Amino acid sequence: MNDIDDYCESLYQRIHAAYKCSGNDDGWGIFASPKKTLKKAKIAFLGLNPGGKGFPESSRHHHFARKSGNAFIDDDWGCEPGEHPLQKQVRALFEKIKEDSEDVLTGNFVPFRSPRWKCLKEKKFALQFGEEIWGDILRRVKPNLVIGMATPIFPPLCRILNVKETQPVLVGWGRCKGEWAHFDNFNNRKNHGLLVRIPHLSTFKIMTRKQSEAGLRTLFHNYWRG
Repeated sequence: MNDIDDYCESLYQRIHAAYKCSGNDDGWGIFASPKKTLKKAKIAFLGLNPGGKGFPESSRHHHFARKSGNAFIDDDWGCEPGEHPLQKQVRALFEKIKEDSEDVLTGNFVPFRSPRWKCLKEKKFALQFGEEIWGDILRRVKPNLVIGMATPIFPPLCRILNVKETQPVLVGWGRCKGEWAHFDNFNNRKNHGLLVRIPHLSTFKIMTRKQSEAGLRTLFHNYWRG
């Protein structure tokens, strides 16, 4: 095995052991993108945790990483592949920042699966474990832009990236806000990286909303090219 395979095997074992201790029994999933994004991705996009129930035991790594593509773009989520409302929003986001979805490190901050976040058991343990593994992953990959979708994962991401203060931004949907902050770039400390929190796109469909354009441009700085 090469270095990335060794790392993925170790990470697989680490997650599976934690899952067994988590009190959850709907399976787990970590990456929605291919393993290659652990080598070269400049952008990371993280959701909260995988939804649904179960995973196919016949395919050991199906729930670990995709062979190609991106599950947030082209997977079958109970409708035609890529046609789920959340997938449409994430596709619009990647188009606005002009990044190929297969090149974005995409995954779930908490790997333990549940039909809804409120159904997940031992949330404190799950978030602490997510902070541990994503701290390791982000320090390994060194992305320039980190996007977190959903409020619970933002404080852990701030700790991972040593962010002390964030800037709230209205996103053109009532009082709903996103946040942004600079962090010391892994690759070049003279040029800061950017951390962005966006509201969950299943509920707040801001990526295709004209009234949200100004707020999103502020959140994403020069990365927003739509």
